[in-house]
Amino acid sequence: PGLLVALLLYTTVREPLRRERLRAAEERVTIGDCLTYLRLHRRAYAPLMIGVGASPLIGYAWNWLPTLFDRVWGWNVAQFTGAYGVILIIFGPLGALTGGWLATYWYRRGRADAPYLAALIGLAVMTLCAALLPLAPTPEIALWLLVPASWAGALNAAAGAASAVFMTPGEFRAQVSSIYVLTINGFGLLIGPTAVGLLNDHVFLGPEGVRYSLTTVALVGALALTLYFATGRRAYSESVRELEAAQARQ
Repeated sequence: PGLLVALLLYTTVREPLRRERLRAAEERVTIGDCLTYLRLHRRAYAPLMIGVGASPLIGYAWNWLPTLFDRVWGWNVAQFTGAYGVILIIFGPLGALTGGWLATYWYRRGRADAPYLAALIGLAVMTLCAALLPLAPTPEIALWLLVPASWAGALNAAAGAASAVFMTPGEFRAQVSSIYVLTINGFGLLIGPTAVGLLNDHVFLGPEGVRYSLTTVALVGALALTLYFATGRRAYSESVRELEAAQARQ
């Protein structure tokens, strides 16, 4: 239905005035201009747009969670999805709100990398929980690990998206947001579920192999992306301060 919603917005909502621009409002901005801006600040954008892919990588890999609970602990789909649904309804919104609170709190205290740091914390917690969860001795412990993991995943999603627009001038924010969403979800959707299946078929064989496959995806794929994401903090702070200075001169 996203395409129908986009059509509805296109036909009924007037384009808003772009604020916090570096160029005059009447000056035309192209996708080429946006890509040039990204290239000039690639030391900040690359770790953000690639590293945050760890979150959807885990999220899409978790399409195997019903299989995990079935094969390892004998839970049927209804048992697992009912319990997981309650966790998501409660801790998903809490995580998203926490991301905003942390970013606002730290920025008001002078941290230019405030949303980036919040996103990094969420990503680190989610990756740790994702590595431990499949190895839990009981389904109850696995569910308890889904609580901080779901909270942290939503925290990262909110703060990561905020990070992308926070260091981007107003004339490029829509384009950068689109590239950001496409990039991070591309990593997750293409690699996450497929990697778990391939590992279960060719490396960790047998019904319980899915638990080791999920842990490997988290430890190898998500951890590597998280560490890469962490390398961009300094460049991100520099880009934010540069943008703030440019906007102040206008």
